[in-house]
Amino acid sequence: MTDVRYLLFTAETEAHLTRASADEIRQLLANRHVTADNPRAVGRGRAVRRLLVGQTEGGRHLTVVIEATLDETTWLPITAWDSTAAERKLLKDV
Repeated sequence: MTDVRYLLFTAETEAHLTRASADEIRQLLANRHVTADNPRAVGRGRAVRRLLVGQTEGGRHLTVVIEATLDETTWLPITAWDSTAAERKLLKDV
């Protein structure tokens, strides 16, 4: 299981986030959330990337691609979108 305690936002990261704000993404860690393998990153030689799926304070379900940093509990958000039905199902097991 991936231990995501902190999210690191850079100016570049925030500029790339068009479907969710940094504030909404930060809320996921304080609410029910889960991490899962990122099927698009498997076997492509990319840096370690995972999916963070959770709910904002307003009830919005978001899926965020996060990338590992040198600190194993700090992750860099790459992009985000409204969770699909399959992604929301991951939360039911939490």
